[in-house]
Amino acid sequence: MFGKALKWTLWASFAFYLYHLYLVVKHKKPEEAFLANPYFLDAAGFTKYNYEMLTILLTRPPVDKILLDRPQLPPGYQHPKVLVLNLNDTLIHSEYKFGVGFELLKRPGLTMFLNTMARNYEVVVFGDQEMHVSNLMKLTVLVHLRCMRCAGPTTANNSGPTGTRVNCD
Repeated sequence: MFGKALKWTLWASFAFYLYHLYLVVKHKKPEEAFLANPYFLDAAGFTKYNYEMLTILLTRPPVDKILLDRPQLPPGYQHPKVLVLNLNDTLIHSEYKFGVGFELLKRPGLTMFLNTMARNYEVVVFGDQEMHVSNLMKLTVLVHLRCMRCAGPTTANNSGPTGTRVNCD
């Protein structure tokens, strides 16, 4: 008997909560509606707020721009085309081994490929791993390039080591 009473009480409470959620979403003044309870209105308002924030989080990009602004060139010169390469598991494979740390494995022919592409393109290396792992990988790639830009995982203000531009020689 107690189980059925608990079950029907929970169903009634859930229905009452959904009614308040409807009031919060559809009415301008839900507190003036019929059977409005301030506790349920607060819970429904909290749900609506979290839904809106989750929608914003999942639909808007995390940063306005991923790459840094290009430096000004003298008149008559053109910017080279940009080649964007994903660092993680495309150029370099990394794995963590207990007791050893991160182990970086380069693709065969990576050095020759990067040197060839750096002659004709501005090479941008993008990595979406943790900051310290991504920086370590970029340093291994930097050894082989004269000019490149590094874009980090979440560089909102393009500052720090992941938003730096390596000077071209």
